[in-house]
Amino acid sequence: MMEKINMNEKINVNTVLNVLSLEDSQPDFEIIRNQFINAGYNLKLTHIENEKDFTSSIRSNKYDIILADFNLQGFNAFGALRLCNEICPTTPFICVSGSIGEETAIELIKEGAVDYILKDRLVRLPSAVKRALDEAKEKECRKRSEEELIRSEAKQRLVLENINEIVYSIKQISPDSTEGIPDFVSNRSESILGIKPNEFIQHPELWFSLIHPDDIGMIEKQTSDIFTAKEIGLRLYRLLNKQSGKYIWVEDLVVPQLDDKNRVIGTFGVARNITDRKLAEDALKDKVGELQRFHDLTVGRELKMIELKKEINELLKELGREAKYVIVG
Repeated sequence: MMEKINMNEKINVNTVLNVLSLEDSQPDFEIIRNQFINAGYNLKLTHIENEKDFTSSIRSNKYDIILADFNLQGFNAFGALRLCNEICPTTPFICVSGSIGEETAIELIKEGAVDYILKDRLVRLPSAVKRALDEAKEKECRKRSEEELIRSEAKQRLVLENINEIVYSIKQISPDSTEGIPDFVSNRSESILGIKPNEFIQHPELWFSLIHPDDIGMIEKQTSDIFTAKEIGLRLYRLLNKQSGKYIWVEDLVVPQLDDKNRVIGTFGVARNITDRKLAEDALKDKVGELQRFHDLTVGRELKMIELKKEINELLKELGREAKYVIVG
């Protein structure tokens, strides 16, 4: 005998619920259908009675939820569940049974069923379906988020592998320390410095050892200032390329990483090889210096000529006055 559903617990679903029911008892199927109707579902219910039609239906259609009787002629819920796991693994599966032991029910759950409902407790079916649909929706959202995260990480890896700069992150030894351990270095370190990324991870002191001796003091002060101010800093210094044995100029943008207490716990950096630009700038400065010296020299000569002409004119004027006096006399 069907139990009455509490009208205060009706479930209102505006969208059409597409349900597949594997049930070989017509009276039981009618009870199941009435439970959904009484609960307020906008229902599209497909009734299947055997394995062949069941297999064909789940291959050809997409259902929101699948209900399956436990015992059918030559077929049972375990067989139906295995087919669902193979063909439509994301569709929630609920076993509806007249009698099922606890161990069997647990085994069904382990195999992938989301719930089981006894036929003398079919009043639970609508709420069980709603819960299963909610869980399926959450699972789908979580899956999409995970897939998006994987795609995002793949894009980041692609960018990091192809960017012309060395991207790195440093994990601080302690929040009060300016010393840290690299926990990531991009592949570009090999072409720029002649050192593979994992070497920096294995030897935390390696990066610092590549800094030009004349720049070490400056870098230590700038790093300390960045940590104290907790602001983005730009450092310009020389690093040794291990392959060529020559120093290159790098422009190193450093971003402090802060914890929830506003303490620096690490840094994120982007180091760019600017050797060509630095050499060009230095060459331009040298050229400007030469032009300035030439300008000073030529201008100085012109000034001297002007002064000399002025002195000559003054002398001529003086001589002219003396000659005049001689004639008059």
